Amino acid sequence: MRLTSDKRIYVPDCDDWYKWGADYEQKEYNEVIQYISKFDVALDIGAHVGIWSRRLAEKFKTVVAFEPVPDHIECWQKNMENFLKENSDWGNYTTLHKTALGHENGTSKMRVPNTTNTGMASLVYEGDFGKAQRWVQPNWDKFPDIEIEIKTLDSYEFEKLDFIKMDVEWFELRVLQGAEQTIKKHRPIMYIEMHDAQAFKLMNDWGYRIICSHSMNRLYKSIK
Repeated sequence: MRLTSDKRIYVPDCDDWYKWGADYEQKEYNEVIQYISKFDVALDIGAHVGIWSRRLAEKFKTVVAFEPVPDHIECWQKNMENFLKENSDWGNYTTLHKTALGHENGTSKMRVPNTTNTGMASLVYEGDFGKAQRWVQPNWDKFPDIEIEIKTLDSYEFEKLDFIKMDVEWFELRVLQGAEQTIKKHRPIMYIEMHDAQAFKLMNDWGYRIICSHSMNRLYKSIK
């Protein structure tokens, strides 16, 4: 592990992407949080090293994160440990499930960059995805593959759910398919890095509309 340039966030040793730090996507978070009225349970799907987990933990009673990559998990744990030291009076609850989410329970191969931006680890290998062109880092084909566990969100049977942040590098359709019962039951506000055209259609079919967007990130709210 190494610290980012602001000395506040741990990332894997091999990751030298210049944007990482405690303020990464802070402006997006500040806008998103204005649309949330209940702060019981938030999910961080594709938690990476826990930047969003930390800030969600400041507001929500319970934060549940999902991240399958061992190096990322190690950093997430260290970053949350530091958060607790900095917030000694914090009385909320956060936990990490060391798994990816998808449309079925099982295992799969995930490609994990070992240079530049490790946050681009993905279960989707192709450079082209349908009609959309997908950018991948140089030497993508040479990055290592690791075996990871996949579970459906529906298998967790959450009793409460107010907000979902999802960043899963082109795997969002599969995650949504495995979360259908949960989403339709709780109708959480969702902030998703969205690429897949089928995922756009699915959200529309479920009665969600885009409130605002930042690049590929979309804030969805149910109109039902």
